[in-house]
Amino acid sequence: ALPAPCRAQRISGRDPIMTAWQRTAALRKRRDARFADLALLWPFGPRVPRISDEGFRGLDKHKYCAGPITPLDRVLYVIWWEPLARRLPPYVAPNLLTLLGAASAVTSGVVLVICSPTLEGGAPCWAEFLAVALVL
Repeated sequence: ALPAPCRAQRISGRDPIMTAWQRTAALRKRRDARFADLALLWPFGPRVPRISDEGFRGLDKHKYCAGPITPLDRVLYVIWWEPLARRLPPYVAPNLLTLLGAASAVTSGVVLVICSPTLEGGAPCWAEFLAVALVL
């Protein structure tokens, strides 16, 4: 296998140091040339790219900037999130935590609906405590 700069040079035939959008544009040209003969078999032509070259240039220049932190955020970080983050192993994905939180919130709603289908009468005390615990 060739190192990354050599692969980029082989693909583009130009400068070995390329940005991501330049590599994507070069790969797109190679793909379109390779599938030009198949245009007769595939009536829709080559796949239309979803992000234009200008879009890739914009992505190359983009820098993420987080929003402002409120006083409530600071309190919750110290009381809840930092102690929780210290107890989790580093290989647990943040998306997994999001899915677990969503599943527990949905479960709390399902428990309350099962215990009180019309949601007009009060649910049993244990169901309300369980719902609060699952949401938190």
